[in-house]
This record gives sequence, C-alpha cells and structure tokens, in this order.
Amino acid sequence: MKETLKHIAEKEMLEAFAGGEQFQEMVFALLDQQKFVWQLASKNYRSLKKMKIRTLEIDGVKIYLQYNAERIKSTSAKVDDKSISERPCFLCEENLPPMQVGVPFKDKYLIMVNPYPIFHHHFTIPLMNHMGQVIEPYFHDMLELAEQLPCLTIFYNGPKCGASAPDHFHFQAVTTGILPVERDAAKLNYTEPFFVTDRINISTFRHYLRNGIIIKSPWAGEVEMAFAALMDALPNKDNGEPMVNIIVTHNEDQWQVIVLPRDKHRPDCYYSSHEDNLLLSPAAVDMGGICILPREEDFDKATPEMIKQAYMEVTRSDIGFDSDLKRFSKRLKKIWP
Repeated sequence: MKETLKHIAEKEMLEAFAGGEQFQEMVFALLDQQKFVWQLASKNYRSLKKMKIRTLEIDGVKIYLQYNAERIKSTSAKVDDKSISERPCFLCEENLPPMQVGVPFKDKYLIMVNPYPIFHHHFTIPLMNHMGQVIEPYFHDMLELAEQLPCLTIFYNGPKCGASAPDHFHFQAVTTGILPVERDAAKLNYTEPFFVTDRINISTFRHYLRNGIIIKSPWAGEVEMAFAALMDALPNKDNGEPMVNIIVTHNEDQWQVIVLPRDKHRPDCYYSSHEDNLLLSPAAVDMGGICILPREEDFDKATPEMIKQAYMEVTRSDIGFDSDLKRFSKRLKKIWP
C-alpha cells in the first residue's frame, strides 16, 4: 500500500474536474483529469471518434462490430504461462506509467483510466496486490462496485476468457447500458425463466448465439448464494475456476448479474492462416454483443457466418449448458426449497 500511494489521485486535484465529492463523481473526474494530463490517454480517447461500427443480424440477434486499432495489444496478448513469466506485470504499481493515477476502492483496488479504451468511459480496476485472476474471493467486491457506480457496468474476464493480464486480478468498467446483452436480458424473445422466488429471479438466454444465466435480486446475499451455486455447477476448466465472463450492473435498487460460460478461449479463426482468419479474441465486451476487431481488413470482411461460428466455438455448447442447468437447479432447490 505504501508504494501504491504515489499512484493515488489527489482528492483536491480531482475536485477541480468533478461536479461534487461523491465517489462516482470522483471516478468520472479521474477520466477528465487523465485525458488532460496524460498524452497517451488523451490521444486514444480522441481516436474513439474515428472508430467504425458495423451491425450484423445473425439468427434474429443484432451483433455489432467495432474497428478499434488501439486494441491490438489486448487482442493479440500472449497469455500462456511462459509469456507471462517473461514480461513485467503492467497492472502492478511499480510498472504503471508515471502519469497514471487512480481512485482507491476499499483500500484494495485502484480504479484507473484504461489508456486503450473501447468506449468513452472505460476503467481498469486492479487489486493493489499482485494476485491471480480468480473471481470467487472478490465477487462481493464486484457487487459493491456496481452499487457505488450505478452509471457503470462492471465486468470480469476469466483467465482464459479474454483477460490480457490473467496473472493480476482486475475488473473493468464501461458505460452502463452500452452492451447489447444488458438490454437483451430483459427481452422475452431471448430469455426463459429458470428459477423464481420472492427474493431472486434467475433466467437463461436462449436462441441468442450465446448461452448464459441472468441473476436478478435486490439482496446481495441472495445474489451471492445463487452465484456460488452456479459456479459450483459449471465444469472446472481452468485452474479450478469455470471459464466465464461476468457482467454486473446495479440499477433500480437491484443487481443484475449476467454469467456467460465458455468452452474455449479463442475461436479457430484467430489462428487460421486462410481467408477465414479474424483477429477476434472474445472477452466480456465481445460476448456482450460488440465484437472488437483491431484490424480494418477483418472489420471489412467479417460476415454473419464467420461471427456465428466464432460464438459457437467459444460459448458453452447447448448440450453442456443443459447439463449445467440441471446441476444448478438441484443446488438452487437446496438453498430455496
């Protein structure tokens, strides 16, 4: 913590950019301050004005493509053990750029501006200590973050599910409502009720290109119990943790937790040397309905069939998902008989 102090933004400095002293206002002020003093952040946030968007309709589901050249480092990140061991951790305090500062949360995390943004509000929220990417000990913190930052969506990428720093635990946050999956979670043509009580509402995505579970409740304790039951029901694929992307919001006095289980890290097109090659490495944003393509040629040539195939490969299979849901249902009935 002592070393991290030099990367904590001064409260008085942020107040010059903020409209008040509330936690969320200070986080948004951080973005303004960093764009003002940090040339890299300023340049890359301005570059978002030049990004290109395409809309594809695949089996009745709208998927968006974003051409974003600055995301090439994240998309092409080598996350094998050897590569990680040979590079310094870019989320550790001693390796942060001198101009990068952040807002502390719970004296455990540092909320920082992501200098390679996907959206106009994009934050990275690492632990101050160097710990591996595993959600179980920190899920409660994720719910607290979403509650205190209702204008932001908090998401988590598993270590083999799009995280470019699987060796250092972190969340990310972007503008609430910008991911299509957030809106589609309320649409009856994409979802089916699964388990409903007077304290919790759980539904599933169906006919949505990706299988997923949606947990809603005003009570954090209920959400945590349901989430723990789900993680226990999903097969362990990566160092004891199921392969998942998690997207959390808190609005209208309730949490919405979207869990998108995976079967695969990257689709075959990522490695292909043929015409079907796409540098697409799906993380929470991509699984949430916005596929990030850092090469313009990929953005131009991607077809509905190519994107559908990529989703089919990385998302949990229908057969596997049905088995997962049976196990999940048994665990839920023990909690809420």
